[in-house]
Amino acid sequence: MEQILIRQINDVMKFVSEYEDEFVRQVMERGTTEHLKQTSSLKKTIDTAKRRIEQIDSVISQLYEDKVAGEITAEMFTKLSAKYIAEQEEQSAALKVSQRELAALETKKTDTTKFIDLVRKYSQITELTPQILNEFIDKVTVHQAVKVDGKRQQDIEVYFNGVGLISSDAEKKPETTE
Repeated sequence: MEQILIRQINDVMKFVSEYEDEFVRQVMERGTTEHLKQTSSLKKTIDTAKRRIEQIDSVISQLYEDKVAGEITAEMFTKLSAKYIAEQEEQSAALKVSQRELAALETKKTDTTKFIDLVRKYSQITELTPQILNEFIDKVTVHQAVKVDGKRQQDIEVYFNGVGLISSDAEKKPETTE
């Protein structure tokens, strides 16, 4: 795993060093699209949760009025209100999680300049120290191993701090047109 990370970091560093403008364009293009999708999805989830919490408030109020008016029994009121209160607590918890995720997404905008400065700081990495690991790598996703043509294959995705997942396609030399 260590050798894979060293190779990935060096490959990305080489690409950034040789094709900085192309790297910035690719990261910004990808980051903007992903950011907009995630932001839109989270905002939709937040709006839905807020609306449902308001609906439940109305339902509980109506239940109370029905109880006071004698239209439902105290036992029925207790049973129904407990059900709605539990749902409201679930919705409130989900709302808080989504709001935190949205706030984190807003503050974690792609920071390509910081990443490029980091690449300039190192020329070639031969050893993976905790400092280098923490500076370059956000997370590593190791997928389930599968057999293809009798050989075991396992996909590993390396997410870099500030720029996210850099696919091997992004590291290829840009084509020049004349």
